[in-house]
Amino acid sequence: LLLSVLGLLVLWRGRNKAAGYMAAWLVLTALGFGFNYGPAADGTFGLWMQSFAIGAYSLGRIIFYLMIETLLGASLTPRARFIARSGFALILAAGVTTILGGHLFYAMSGWAGLMRPAFGMLFTAAYLVPALMLLFGYSRAVQAQKPHLRWLLLSTAALLVSIFLSNTSVMDMVTTLAVQSTFIGIGFCGFTYTVLRHRVMDVSVVLDRTL
Repeated sequence: LLLSVLGLLVLWRGRNKAAGYMAAWLVLTALGFGFNYGPAADGTFGLWMQSFAIGAYSLGRIIFYLMIETLLGASLTPRARFIARSGFALILAAGVTTILGGHLFYAMSGWAGLMRPAFGMLFTAAYLVPALMLLFGYSRAVQAQKPHLRWLLLSTAALLVSIFLSNTSVMDMVTTLAVQSTFIGIGFCGFTYTVLRHRVMDVSVVLDRTL
């Protein structure tokens, strides 16, 4: 409910396509949470719930990438855009295949080999490409535009920590949920603050002024 409200706020106050992508990303993430953390279900229905959650999270990753690409705008050369899109598509495909395949294999045979931490990291890695693109834009921005880009970078870092812990079991469940919830709250609030306070703008304008 909180993420849906934040999404509506961003859509209401946003003034460009990037804000629209951010709103869609928030809503898709909320749907993923609903499918993933809803009432516990076993059997075929539980598997379908997990599959819908993975689908919502995957589409959310695509929307997040489009949001960052829109922010960078013309600052990305056709070659850089092709490399970024290709890398993102390959990493996302590998992540979705392993995490979805892991649940399917576990449901059918009880084998949990694809659900080990190393494979869970692939699904998290899809966020690394837009994060690196955002870092590229920040390094070339003028000083006046760096505050809202800094908020985006910090929010993305918090988000990556939360998603990594969600997909990779490195701590006990209680600690994981506590840290994950804290960092994802920081990340989403940071993204929302960036739109409502600093107003997300096309980074290509910043780079043009710098040149």
